[in-house]
Amino acid sequence: PKQTQLIAGTVYTIESIAEDQVIVGSTLGAVSYSTDGGSTWNKIPKALNLAGNTVVTASGLDDGEYIYAAGWSAGAGNTTRVERWQIGTSGAWKNLAAPVTVNYGAFGIKLVSGVLYVALMDSSPAANSEVQRTLAPTAAVPAAGMWSTIAQAGDSFGNTVLAPPKNLNISGSTVLWMIDAATPNLVSYNDTLATTAPTLVSPPEGF
Repeated sequence: PKQTQLIAGTVYTIESIAEDQVIVGSTLGAVSYSTDGGSTWNKIPKALNLAGNTVVTASGLDDGEYIYAAGWSAGAGNTTRVERWQIGTSGAWKNLAAPVTVNYGAFGIKLVSGVLYVALMDSSPAANSEVQRTLAPTAAVPAAGMWSTIAQAGDSFGNTVLAPPKNLNISGSTVLWMIDAATPNLVSYNDTLATTAPTLVSPPEGF
């Protein structure tokens, strides 16, 4: 077995970031990562501000890169918080101000082309689900207005019972995939808005 050096809890999720780069989240809000295929591990010295079952991803695992994590505990009254840590710089986790509905827990988190997605499900009762997205995960001053709930995804995922611990994947750059644990079915949504740039009126394109 690998000794991941987590400061609290046991391994809950694992994510492959690149070749030989893996990151894990724990049952108590701790995060650790390896850049050599798991031979050695680097622990983040502080747990998430809202600790619990933790899903995690990262832009990379070199100094200056960002780790994104969401922790939650099952049960009424618990709210997920999405947080960020910059490797080699941060001394504490930064709250990204995601406007998560009370009782919704994070069941998946993904970063693709600079867009951060978080899959959430109502934990009391376990019935409704949603996907939240921010196009500005590295903003110096995060705000709730930087997040949006993918409305169309609600049609696809709204009645999806998510299967913990990891229930969100992305193919290409815009197709989101989730598992409906109740059916079970595989559901998907193509988020074309995330990669659609506005058309400039003035100055003209290419100016």
